[in-house]
Amino acid sequence: MTISHDPQDVALAPLSNLRFRWINCQNFEIVLPNGKHILTDPYVKDPLPGHCPSQVTEFQAKDYEGADYIIVQHNHFDHDLSCGDVYRNFGGKFLVHEAAAYEFGKCFDIPYIHIIPYATQGKYELEDFTLETFKGYHSVNKWISGEPSKTEDGGVLHFGFQGHQVLEPLGSMFNVGYVLTTRENYRIAFVAGSELRDAERSLSKLRPNLLIRQFGVAPLETDISFFQRVGAQVILPTHHEGLLFAHKDVRGMANQINEALAARGCHGRVFYPERYQWYTISTGIRNG
Repeated sequence: MTISHDPQDVALAPLSNLRFRWINCQNFEIVLPNGKHILTDPYVKDPLPGHCPSQVTEFQAKDYEGADYIIVQHNHFDHDLSCGDVYRNFGGKFLVHEAAAYEFGKCFDIPYIHIIPYATQGKYELEDFTLETFKGYHSVNKWISGEPSKTEDGGVLHFGFQGHQVLEPLGSMFNVGYVLTTRENYRIAFVAGSELRDAERSLSKLRPNLLIRQFGVAPLETDISFFQRVGAQVILPTHHEGLLFAHKDVRGMANQINEALAARGCHGRVFYPERYQWYTISTGIRNG
């Protein structure tokens, strides 16, 4: 950031200088101002034909630029299946719900010293950021919402792969939202699912700058009202690959939300990222 003072310019350190890119499903790569890398819900290999068929490139775990911290929002296969590959390529610390942490390490053969368990509601002061968690709710579907006697594997065998059976039901029960606050006091919120009561209660206090929100699971008006009350300046869609596969106009949906927010005097806006494209968020001052 540069603040201009006539007759000379004085260069100052940026208040916030973040980079991010959307990879797939709920998988983002975020680079903090100090250069540390955060991955959310790593899922770059798709072993399931028809689940996320919009991913047609050859991106692999080794293609991340780094992975110092890995945050797993819940333990369904499309949120953690690349974690073993991430560990073998980068190491890193894995933040996983405490109810699933042991099985997670066992499933992906990640040493337990590399796993930081978090609770459904808690605050964690890490070296490079603070993480605050709150209750989240998975959207309803037949593979996670039915009777256990009929879906005892959480749909794993239906989807055609083994090794994740214990984690699937844990992922259905233990689902969180969170706010990540950088050392520059920039707040990034992550909210998935259709039930927003706990998220709104928490975010109305924490007031995030950037909100990463799952698209397509709640009515558009519900999300618009939620964005208005939460007050984030930038909103990023996530887990919308199913909408893309169904040929839904997600960019048009973002534009519709932005028009509604503008009409209501809300300054927050949805930004639609292209897959794998890097973007930078900065806070600055300019003349005029």
